[in-house]
Amino acid sequence: MESTNMQHNGTLQACPVCHASVDFLQTLVIGSTDERSITHVTCTHCSHTTMVYSALSDMGTVTFGVLTDMVASEAQDLMRADAISSDDVLSAHKYFQSAQVEAHVNRK
Repeated sequence: MESTNMQHNGTLQACPVCHASVDFLQTLVIGSTDERSITHVTCTHCSHTTMVYSALSDMGTVTFGVLTDMVASEAQDLMRADAISSDDVLSAHKYFQSAQVEAHVNRK
């Protein structure tokens, strides 16, 4: 069985980059409910950061980490931001369509 840097409770045992022990990891819970949590983890040894997502499912706890370049305050801002609506997506699509048409016309 391959070793992992994740504990069953959704936190890291060691840095996934430099493998420094848990003693070098600073954690900040960014968001949580009864069934899921998102934690920002910074390794004080190598300065790499990881977002750790953990959720309960019918099969047990599902946990995964994603390396990121976000500092904790950016992760908190991201979690507080409004969700992107379908209207936002359509507006962006229309904007990029018009920008492509304009760029095409200007090339001629």
